[in-house]
Amino acid sequence: MIRRKPNPIIISIILILALWLTDSIVDAIFFVKASVLDQLLHPEPEELWMRTLLAITILLFGVYIHYSRAKAVRGQEKWQLSQERLKLALEGSNDGLWDWNMVIDVVYRLPRWEEMLGYAPGTIAAHADARTESVHADDLDVANQQIEEHLAGH
Repeated sequence: MIRRKPNPIIISIILILALWLTDSIVDAIFFVKASVLDQLLHPEPEELWMRTLLAITILLFGVYIHYSRAKAVRGQEKWQLSQERLKLALEGSNDGLWDWNMVIDVVYRLPRWEEMLGYAPGTIAAHADARTESVHADDLDVANQQIEEHLAGH
């Protein structure tokens, strides 16, 4: 069962009505001799102004939350669609692509990359040091030096 998040605008309206009713009941019981219905339908002008301002503030906050949430959902959907398109394009190009996340030292390689080098897909480890397996021993020092220079900004 999919559970939907409650609509903040509806919650705001319910909250406004509850606060309005509660304020009318409290006024009728403790401060004024008028009935609850009188307080609810015919509040004092100062109270009407305060209640209206509070209601507008709560409603605007609910609208803001609603549209912020909707915008986040649309952004997530666009990102997922973009990722799907990228994946299809990369797989369809038959190129040997790789991506190195240097923060966690993990290299993602498309299976085609390993096939182009003569390896079976998934045989090269996902950490960056595995590049030594695919670089000829005579070229390894130069390759490491070039990587270091690139990372240093040269």
